[in-house]
Amino acid sequence: MSETLADPRKRPRQARSVATFEAILEAAARILESLGFAGFNTNAVAELAGVSIGSLYQYFPSKDALIVELIRRERAKLSNHIVEVI
Repeated sequence: MSETLADPRKRPRQARSVATFEAILEAAARILESLGFAGFNTNAVAELAGVSIGSLYQYFPSKDALIVELIRRERAKLSNHIVEVI
């Protein structure tokens, strides 16, 4: 599968990088839940996650990439839940 602009730039491997990646995703989810898409921007996500905008862009090249990764994460959670229930 080829990389697109909606894919994260890199997948973290080290624990600290994984924590940063997850903090960014969690901040993005919280902003989307509270402010909706209209209030969603990468500066707000970086601020809430406690990272610089440059750090955010190391992992996500765009707002769209961040949203796509959130969708992937939620889809995986749902799939795991369905498997547990079945």
